[in-house]
Amino acid sequence: MPNRVRTCVAVLMAVSLASAAWGQVESHMPSKQLPDRLMPGWVSGAPWYAEREVAAVPPPGQANPSVFALTAGQSAAVMPDDAREVIRLAEGRQWAQAAEAGQAVLQKPLTEFDDYAWDYVANATAWALIQTGKVDEAAGAHTAAAARFRDNEMRVAHRLIAVALGQTEKKAAQLQKSDVYRDEIRDRVGDRIQKVKDFAKAAKESSSANSLVFRLSQAYGELRVLGIVDPDLGKQLIENHFKPTADVLVATIIPAELKKGEAIVKALETQWGDRMPNKEYGKWNATVNALWNQVKEIKRVCRIHHHLAGLDLAGSREAAQLFKQAHDLLFVPGTKDLVWQQVGESHMINGIGQKDLRRRVPWQETDIAPIGVAVASRSGESSAGFKKMDGDSFKKMEGDGFKKMDGGFKKMDGDGFKKMDGGFKKMDGGFKKP
Repeated sequence: MPNRVRTCVAVLMAVSLASAAWGQVESHMPSKQLPDRLMPGWVSGAPWYAEREVAAVPPPGQANPSVFALTAGQSAAVMPDDAREVIRLAEGRQWAQAAEAGQAVLQKPLTEFDDYAWDYVANATAWALIQTGKVDEAAGAHTAAAARFRDNEMRVAHRLIAVALGQTEKKAAQLQKSDVYRDEIRDRVGDRIQKVKDFAKAAKESSSANSLVFRLSQAYGELRVLGIVDPDLGKQLIENHFKPTADVLVATIIPAELKKGEAIVKALETQWGDRMPNKEYGKWNATVNALWNQVKEIKRVCRIHHHLAGLDLAGSREAAQLFKQAHDLLFVPGTKDLVWQQVGESHMINGIGQKDLRRRVPWQETDIAPIGVAVASRSGESSAGFKKMDGDSFKKMEGDGFKKMDGGFKKMDGDGFKKMDGGFKKMDGGFKKP
């Protein structure tokens, strides 16, 4: 091998080792990809069935998933002077001075710094102590830091590192090499790595959204700790195990739920084609309610996956389209503007309360609107009145229509009422049957 090539290889190896070493000095504070709460209630809760936005909107004051992740990635330049000095000494490879300064800082009250600073100082101090041959004291640095974190997984991660260094059989000279140190720590947390894999596997085998999301949450608890212990390890687990599992939601779970929703719509179409006596109203309403609940559930799962994709914890971007497909189930197939409705809802017509016995109504009269259409708030009135629409005004159905009660309206064949000049024209003392 020519000398020039040997020199280039040596330089590249040195740069690689130096980069690995700096990984032990830097903060491992989790980024916003790994918030302290994976799915807050405003994400995992069931949305209103008529909701049109796949993205969950957090309540006031909850816009950020994690209070503790907000400082992740900030520069050491904004830290207090004494913390910054520890890092400066470690970066300058002044190991003895960095170790001494770091141990002094780690005796300060927890209120002195935020989690980011404590993490940075702990890592720099422990690495400096290892470089000076003091592995046990390096473990003590992580233990001291663990008592100062607000974020629970930060505490757990530093305790794991402290235990690993306290139990290692490796010599300081061996651990001073970044690759040896990394492999030793990973070996010591191997059971947690396996848990992530096992939870992900169990999630993939789940037949329901709730089971899959529960297993994902279990995997995430371990994953977040491991991402703090070893950021590169965390990234590998996300790409190889967490993301593929999360994408099962859009690949398998949601499509299966959409098919269930389509089956309910077919049941409504079948019931619609039959004459409906009064005794069948309850069955109709139960079917409509089942459709609404099914749409809510699909939208909930779509919203969860959309949230995970926003954190880069899921790879697919199909949740929005599946959300729209679920929303479209609310509309009567083959029509432009009708939605399914429960019968019996009361409306005020010309100042008189009447029960609406239509089973399909214009969406403009409901709280449902097509995705992508700007709509005003519902007026509360039946704006379309009782016009005949698509053959669906008031079909004569053994008890449907309006019965005459105490001066009310007489039951007719189902053509509704002839509205003239904004009212009902009186003819021959009453209403004629057409």
